[in-house]
Amino acid sequence: MSLEDTVRVLVLSEGLEWILKVRALRLVNTREKAITDEMVEERIKELKPHHPVFAAILEKVHEMNLKEAVNALVVIEGLRWLLKIHAARLATS
Repeated sequence: MSLEDTVRVLVLSEGLEWILKVRALRLVNTREKAITDEMVEERIKELKPHHPVFAAILEKVHEMNLKEAVNALVVIEGLRWLLKIHAARLATS
């Protein structure tokens, strides 16, 4: 993976991490309605024609239960750690 691709995935992973945190918070606090299900579903519909892969990821996250969301957050954190190491190695070589 090139440095450019690594940085791109790092940036996307930050957004995914935020989405997972929002999902987990909504599952823990059922009164939290800053982002409604309808808002998420509308955004997924808007993204599908232009970014089908990202829309599919959002759809999967939207369907996750709390355990799955927390597990995904742990995985994303590990992935971001590895990507930062990879980017540092590429930048110094």
